[in-house]
Amino acid sequence: MVDVGYGFMVLGAICPTCFLYRLSSKYTGIIATLSFAVYLSHKMVIHMVQLYLVKWIDSNSNVMFLACILVALFTAWIMNNLIEKPFLRLRNKILYQNN
Repeated sequence: MVDVGYGFMVLGAICPTCFLYRLSSKYTGIIATLSFAVYLSHKMVIHMVQLYLVKWIDSNSNVMFLACILVALFTAWIMNNLIEKPFLRLRNKILYQNN
């Protein structure tokens, strides 16, 4: 049921007559931009953060959770700026070179 609910939310967000379509937020744009890089790297990043910070921070604490989230987002931002954006520019240059 949760998946069906999220599916309807996505459908609403892409339908021009729905209020979700008209909602625009700087933060949701950032989340959407970083989501693929977070998806690709979060498991490794979280494991490394826990491995190195367990000496100073309890592994089951909220501070460790926050540290993992922040480092995963920072890593995604780095990946986006160093890998995704340059290759998207290269792709556009190659694809639209003949037009």
